[in-house]
Order: sequence, then C-alpha cells, then structure tokens
Amino acid sequence: MARGRGPLEDRERLALLIRAYVRFVARNPEFVRLMHEEGKHEGPRMEWLVDRHVRPLYQAIAQLTERARGLGRIPADIDPLHLHYILAGSVGLIFHQAPECRRLSGRDPMDDAMVEAHADAVVHLLVGSD
Repeated sequence: MARGRGPLEDRERLALLIRAYVRFVARNPEFVRLMHEEGKHEGPRMEWLVDRHVRPLYQAIAQLTERARGLGRIPADIDPLHLHYILAGSVGLIFHQAPECRRLSGRDPMDDAMVEAHADAVVHLLVGSD
C-alpha cells in the first residue's frame, strides 16, 4: 500500500469510481446497449470498444480491488474480473431497462435523484457505508 493511504482513502476512491461510472452510464445508456450487443461478437468493433473504454475501467477496478481487500468488503478469493462484471451489471441494468423500471415502479431511473440513489446503493453494496 502506498505511504499515507489507508482503508478509508481506498474506500473513498472506490466510491468515487463507482459514482462516476453510475453517472456516466445514466447519461449514456446507449453505451450499455452498445456493449451488450458488441460484447457478444468477436471482431474489430468489440476489440476497439474494449481497448478504448472497458479496459481502463477494468484496470482501475483491479488496482483498487487489491487495496480494497483491507476494507474487509472484498474477500481475497474474488477475482477482480468478477467484480468488474458485477459492477457493470449492477450499474447498467436499471438504465438499460429504463422503460421496464418506469413501468414497474412508476419512477424514472434517469431522474437525477434516482441516479444518485442508485449510485448510493451500488457503493453501499460493494464497499459499505461511511
């Protein structure tokens, strides 16, 4: 662990990363749709999307996962790859399925307050509360 950094700072870094990702996906739900479609097919478009957009997020998650083990929220035997896909699924589905969410709950997941509530929920589930 880098000097001067402890579990609290690592938790805050994870929370900031998750919140930024939730906000990005809420503003760009077509990204999730595109990745769901393109991620199913081998080819240059999928490779470009992964290399340009997905890999940087995965690498940040992998680095933070190593440090987050000290938080006691991420067991040592969970591979960062699994955390990456857990995060992607938990963040994106509500925005990808926005019409379903509106029909189910009567609430718009694209509403700013709903976006922040979703970010709070994902942060709480994955890294705990303050």
